[in-house]
Amino acid sequence: MRKLSKIAGLLLLGWPALAPAGGFDYAVNGTEALGRGGAFTAKADSPLALDYNVAGLAGQRGTQLLFDNHLHFESYTFQRQGDHPLVEDTAPRPFYAPFVGLSSDLGYFKRWTFALGLFGPPSIGRRHYPQGDDGRGPARYDVISLHLLTIFPTVAVGVRPSRYFDLGLSLQLAYGSFELQNASFVKTNATPDGPCRDRLEDPRCDSRTEVRAATTVNPLLAIGLLVHPFRAVDVGLHVRSGANLGAKPIEAWGTLRAVTPNGTELGPEEALFQTNLPWVFRFGVRYAFRKGEREVGDVELNASYEAWSLSEGEGSRLVAPSPLSPNNLTLDVLLPHRYRDTYSLRLGGALHQSLGPALVTARMGLFFDSSATDPPDTRLDFNTLPKLGATLGLGARWRGLTLNLAYAFLHSFERTVTDGRLRPLDGSSGLPLTDALGNPAPAVNNGVYAGRNHLLSLGLLVHWDTLIRGQ
Repeated sequence: MRKLSKIAGLLLLGWPALAPAGGFDYAVNGTEALGRGGAFTAKADSPLALDYNVAGLAGQRGTQLLFDNHLHFESYTFQRQGDHPLVEDTAPRPFYAPFVGLSSDLGYFKRWTFALGLFGPPSIGRRHYPQGDDGRGPARYDVISLHLLTIFPTVAVGVRPSRYFDLGLSLQLAYGSFELQNASFVKTNATPDGPCRDRLEDPRCDSRTEVRAATTVNPLLAIGLLVHPFRAVDVGLHVRSGANLGAKPIEAWGTLRAVTPNGTELGPEEALFQTNLPWVFRFGVRYAFRKGEREVGDVELNASYEAWSLSEGEGSRLVAPSPLSPNNLTLDVLLPHRYRDTYSLRLGGALHQSLGPALVTARMGLFFDSSATDPPDTRLDFNTLPKLGATLGLGARWRGLTLNLAYAFLHSFERTVTDGRLRPLDGSSGLPLTDALGNPAPAVNNGVYAGRNHLLSLGLLVHWDTLIRGQ
């Protein structure tokens, strides 16, 4: 039990959310939607409807194949309070995030459309913070490196019962895997200069942990409604459930390994991790500008809300049986991140102009994402700062091919944390670290956080019926 408790103690600081969204997001999925600032819930006229509003599938005739590609060039920095160097995420960039979707009426149905998709949340799942030649990296007790993969294989159907409204339903199977490294302080060890209990944060007293885990399959349901009260107005609503409809958490099985200050390897130990995904609500209103029968432009306003505080509950959980315990005891530890509910506002639109046989579209958008944490809970695994973004997009359609380009700049509002709640752990006990007099160790997340992201996106939409048969 003692061996496993050590490993768990090293892990406690670093457990990540498997699929961030809301205030964790970096802009939005999809090239066309990115160019519009993410305002796409009431438009939803491509396979991107799988993510924004599944009811939008109902109005898509023929067969469409979408392949969008995001490239994130992000900078996230932390200047820890006190005599510490500035640390910046040095994980390889750009971070690549694709979106693949296929919709079709199967060449038969007039009111029904079916779709398949494979995509993840619009977030960055790779972090690495250098530790320096002396091992004193100021981020090491939070996270040294993180590699997170989250995907949502999706099937969906849309139907148009009436010309005034469309309905949609989708099933997603959330899957995630991650690798995490961080450090903890082992107070019971000693250095040539004295016992570790008198030398808080001396890197010679650090233990390193590596965690690897992958989830089981966790279903999510989404329903969508798209209303057309007037010829030029569309109103969209999309609701996605939490994982397993909130009935049970996401489960990930993995292994824990640790290296103590004297080089002793502990583990691997098998462990079960539990976390959650929030309910997501999207609402959008769109107005289309028309010239005769042709749409020449549109403007759309979206709002979204994600119930993180409800889904997280008491926090993520680590459960691990101890093969070393004669009584077969089980370690059960809460890992709270204290995420709070997030909201987003997105405004965008487009203008269309015919140029010979091609249709050219110019797009523009703005958006704001609220913070996913209170200042005392700010960390380095995810950038949860409030964000403001501006986007531009360009599209060109010829016959059945549409090429889309988009660019976004995201500014994360600088945050100074002076009352942090993230404290290092004593790797020998798994309890909060104290000094030789029993006083709590200083918080390791006090300091100044800042971030920015340049995002480039390239996408291709293929309208098979037009491309092949000229319809």
